[in-house]
Amino acid sequence: MEKKCKNCEASIISVFSLGDMPLVNNFLKKKNIPHEKKFDLTVGFCPKCYLVQLINIVPPKDLFRNYIYFSSTSSFFLKHCEELASSLSKKLNLSSKSLVVEIASNDGALLQFFKKKNIKVLGIDPAKNIARTANKNGIMTIPEFFNHKLAKRINKKGIVADLVFGANVLAHVPQIRDFVKGVKAVLAPGGTAVFEFPYLKGIMENKFDTIYHEHVFYYSLLALRNIFKSADLEIYDVKMTPMQ
Repeated sequence: MEKKCKNCEASIISVFSLGDMPLVNNFLKKKNIPHEKKFDLTVGFCPKCYLVQLINIVPPKDLFRNYIYFSSTSSFFLKHCEELASSLSKKLNLSSKSLVVEIASNDGALLQFFKKKNIKVLGIDPAKNIARTANKNGIMTIPEFFNHKLAKRINKKGIVADLVFGANVLAHVPQIRDFVKGVKAVLAPGGTAVFEFPYLKGIMENKFDTIYHEHVFYYSLLALRNIFKSADLEIYDVKMTPMQ
């Protein structure tokens, strides 16, 4: 069956396959290992919009509804979050009147540092177990998948963001056009969206551990420009980080 690009619906060309692989972060008892489910892990390329993507996907609800990774367990990541909150606050002139919305905010590892600066924050994360922890810690978090429908619902309540942030989420969203429309809907006029994600160059350097079922997309700047343009958003700054 011919596979279509998840961005522009052109036909995808298969370019690389790791075969059938089990899901990451899926810890099993020894007796269950022989029965572990495996899923195809083939990467394709769209010759029309240049987006590199998995040919077949695992439904996000099967991957993210009950998530075991808590961001705050990594001291290196927390240091990165603190520096990021400081640099973005200065660059975008954020104040007590500003709002930062983080998509896939996990346990609030980043948002806590904006909150310490007296900047209003709102997290959105589909992992209900992690969202509960974030809310208990004083980081208001909506336990849902972010999409255009949710963004419009938030927008009707008068919530608009001066900064929308997402770390390691842009590669996880199969409905990418709907997602960026949602980003546009929740942004204040003149607002900025910042995303961190694995860059396609890593695969070209044989870093194949970047390829797993959570990562639906492997972005080049050219492909991203085409995606964001569809939502009337423009890329105006790019920076490589050492985080990964």
